[in-house]
Amino acid sequence: MNDLFQNKQAQKEFFNNFWEKEYYLFKNCLSVDKSSIDLSDLEDMATDDYFETRFITKNNNKLILEKSPETIEKMRALKREWTLIIHNLNLYNDFCHKLEKLVSFIPQWLFDDVMCTFSSDGSSLGAHIDRYNVFILQLSGKRKWELELNPINEYRDDCDIRVLKEFKTDIEHDLSPGDMIYIPPGVAHRGTSIGESLSLSIGFQSIEQKDIIEKFLQEISQEYTQSYVTNDSELESEYHCANEHFVNNLHKSLLEKMQDNTLFKKTLFSHLSLNKVDSPIENPEINFNEFEKHISTVGFQLFEDLKIIHSENYDHLYINGKSYTADVSDLKNLIRDYQQKELESFTCHDENYAKLLYELYQDNLLALE
Repeated sequence: MNDLFQNKQAQKEFFNNFWEKEYYLFKNCLSVDKSSIDLSDLEDMATDDYFETRFITKNNNKLILEKSPETIEKMRALKREWTLIIHNLNLYNDFCHKLEKLVSFIPQWLFDDVMCTFSSDGSSLGAHIDRYNVFILQLSGKRKWELELNPINEYRDDCDIRVLKEFKTDIEHDLSPGDMIYIPPGVAHRGTSIGESLSLSIGFQSIEQKDIIEKFLQEISQEYTQSYVTNDSELESEYHCANEHFVNNLHKSLLEKMQDNTLFKKTLFSHLSLNKVDSPIENPEINFNEFEKHISTVGFQLFEDLKIIHSENYDHLYINGKSYTADVSDLKNLIRDYQQKELESFTCHDENYAKLLYELYQDNLLALE
């Protein structure tokens, strides 16, 4: 196993030298077994609308989204190149869940998902640029990766997916099973299957400042609804003139609102904890006493895909985009239970912690045994 996954110094060096800066190639990174992904499972997911999947074929040099064939054999029988993509495999496959844990040295609030790419010989999704960090592990077969370090961000308009108009290869590597490549945001890349191949992509968000600014300004506009009140010195000007007193005072007032650190944390933590996967749990209404009795005797299970983020001093807690109130011990209990969520169930005998769990139950993020 590569040092990155078990050595804090190696992790620090990776963050300093490569994270969101440069690509990195890990040769013989992990010991892998192609049976870790059952093709029959991929077959079932590909035709089930519950799962987030895409099936892409190449026709007359265009990449087209199509309905997936019902079986792997029917995919293989196609006379054109094809690729099956399945998202969120970390929720449904033990090996992919272990991959998520393997990269737990990266904060969980940046984690997106583990995605599978299963391709026919010669198939490619074209050159493109991602807005996130990605580790791509080759599980079976081989795949050629070409990178362009300073691409032109212009896309073709004749494909169903984003494909760059121009692509010039600066770097090229062939990945065999167990090899992995890290590609930062902004680096154009194109993967081409050499024979039938299967790879797994571990994706992490990059922080888009534009998104945060837009959401923060929206929060400010909702929080501060009163009109600005002008004073006499601001009104002492010519008929068509806005004097400097008015301009500077209004500017200062707006900047003071943007200094609202509590509101900024609310915006940031809500954004970072948003979860693209909806919980399938639909809980019936029960009162707190019934709930507390059940979790202390029978037990409960947490939704397998919670995005939990808290402030360094534990005064802010957000889960899947929503704010929750919890003291330090309750929050630590929740994190402990979530990190061991592969266990069948938990019981709770702490009334304060039970109150937090009851909120999660009401939000369908926890199920009773």
